[in-house]
Amino acid sequence: MNLSRNQWLQVYFPVPLFILLDNWTKSLALHYSNGQEGPFGHFYLIFNHGAMLGLFSDLPPTLRIVSLSTFGALIVGVYFLFQYLIPGQHMKLRVGLSILLGGILGNVWDRIRYGAIIDFIKFKMGNYISPIFNVADATQWIGYFIIVYFFIREGHKLWPEQNSRKSFWVNAPFQKRFSVFLAFISLILTGIFVVFCYTYLRVTLQELTAANNQIVQKFARPFVLLIIGLGFGFSFLIYILGGVFSHRIAGPIYAFERFLRDTIKGRNAHFRVRQSDEFKHLESLAVEISEKFNSLSAAAAQPQVNAEDKTASSADPKDK
Repeated sequence: MNLSRNQWLQVYFPVPLFILLDNWTKSLALHYSNGQEGPFGHFYLIFNHGAMLGLFSDLPPTLRIVSLSTFGALIVGVYFLFQYLIPGQHMKLRVGLSILLGGILGNVWDRIRYGAIIDFIKFKMGNYISPIFNVADATQWIGYFIIVYFFIREGHKLWPEQNSRKSFWVNAPFQKRFSVFLAFISLILTGIFVVFCYTYLRVTLQELTAANNQIVQKFARPFVLLIIGLGFGFSFLIYILGGVFSHRIAGPIYAFERFLRDTIKGRNAHFRVRQSDEFKHLESLAVEISEKFNSLSAAAAQPQVNAEDKTASSADPKDK
């Protein structure tokens, strides 16, 4: 990825910055009554039990709190994966992802601490009155805007037009087998995890509620459904990542095969791997092969040149 230490600091710094800014504004809002004048206008304080702008607020409390909090943890993992998978520097995209993550984690912290998200900002434009939101929500939209702007203006840099590997599935049979294998392993681990969590939760609830099956089913069933849903979602993500990593393996091999075919046919072949590819040592090997093949071709052509010179000399009239 070739980022310096200062560049990595620029990439990661927005995450704690916007989390702290969001928490500071929310702690300020908690000191004022609903509709009371504050240093930045009126506060319209509510506790949002859903996600951004009240989404999923109708879900059962257990399923809602656990799923949305777990989703926040999943987002963190996906964030670091994206930062690893992004080829090159692309600071706009990296910083945009960090700003987006900072906004998401600001609300996740609310859910962990209060069981709900603190919203307090509302504005009016003519007849339009906005939903009540917070700084974390606004931060997420800033992150979305930067990411979309990058893909509109610079998205082509992630997949250069001059690259001969225009297809993601360079070696489809190998890549799909590799991805399916990883997803299958993920599903097996998910099944083991579901059995453990469901059994542990069910036995614990039975002891705490004196074997009240109604209460046990009320809490255990949404929990196990959530775990199963997350497991399938995670396995799908593993499948996609398997395709990405297998592309980094199959791509250089595909390009090297083309290089060898062109070299054998006497074409002026060049071989280069992408910055994110594996097998970078093949570039130096390709140079050695080209030099060796050129030297062998030159040596093979030399006797033919000498033979032509002798033929021309014997046909010279001065020799007769």
